[in-house]
This record gives sequence, C-alpha cells and structure tokens, in this order.
Amino acid sequence: MVKYRLRKETAGDLGFIRRLFVSTRWPLFQGMAGTDEQRLALLENQFQLQDFHFRKFFPDTDRRIVTSGGQAIGRFYLLRGPDIWTVIDISLAPPFTGQGIGDALFDEMTAEADSVGRAIMLHCSLTNRAHNFYLRKGFADVRIEGGDYVMERQPQAVRTLFVS
Repeated sequence: MVKYRLRKETAGDLGFIRRLFVSTRWPLFQGMAGTDEQRLALLENQFQLQDFHFRKFFPDTDRRIVTSGGQAIGRFYLLRGPDIWTVIDISLAPPFTGQGIGDALFDEMTAEADSVGRAIMLHCSLTNRAHNFYLRKGFADVRIEGGDYVMERQPQAVRTLFVS
C-alpha cells in the first residue's frame, strides 16, 4: 500500500482540487458530444458549483488533502455532526486508486466513529462502482434519493482487551 498522510486543505489547494475533480470525471465525459474544450468547460462549471455547494451547505466540514511523498493525491471531506458523521467527498487521483488508500482511510474513519458511538452516512451515485466498496466497509443502503444511494454504517462495539 502507498503511504499517505492527511493535511488540512488550504486556499493554495484550489488548483489541485480542480484538477482532481476533472481527472476523476473525465472518463465519463469522453463519450459526450462536443470538443475537449467544451467538455473541460462543462467540468469546470460543475466543479465551481460543487465547491460552492460544499462550502455553503457543509461549512463545518473537515476538509483534508491526501498526500503521498509530499504530493497531493486526493481529498477527504468529513462532516463530524453531533449525531451522525457524513462523508461529503472522497476522491483519489486515478493513478492512486486500487492501492489500499481508500481502505485505510475508511478503516481509520470507522474506528474513530466507533470509538465515539457515531453512525456514518454517505451518498453514492447509482452508477458508481465504489458502491460495492462501501458495502464491504459495513455501509448499508438506506434509500435511493435522486440518482444516489443513501448509505449508512451504524457504530460497532469497540473491542477492548481488558474489561473492568
């Protein structure tokens, strides 16, 4: 597995998260009509709308940049609410997917949530292949909302070595 670290997102990361957004969605847009420039303009607009939405509706989100070897390779946005935590976004640059980073991030997050008794919620597009990953990580489909599965994982009992 690739070694990674998380650091707070800064204003200087805007260019990276824009490129990350485009890189993770570009394959879906290649089959669309139009030129590459038109597709890039559409993705740029979508990025701006998503970024505005995240900042307006989830202002207290812990916005982290995933790094490896000092290079930004992804983002992980988690809203730690008082009753339930919400994964706002997780994205890894295509060269870094399938290397166990997502597994490790979710294992750390679920262990932390379990330790404080919090459920975790996320939305997953009906066409996103990550759906099976989330199921393996203990999330269950709660309902379908628009084009997304709404998924939740209930807190698990924390195992302790010694019981008093």
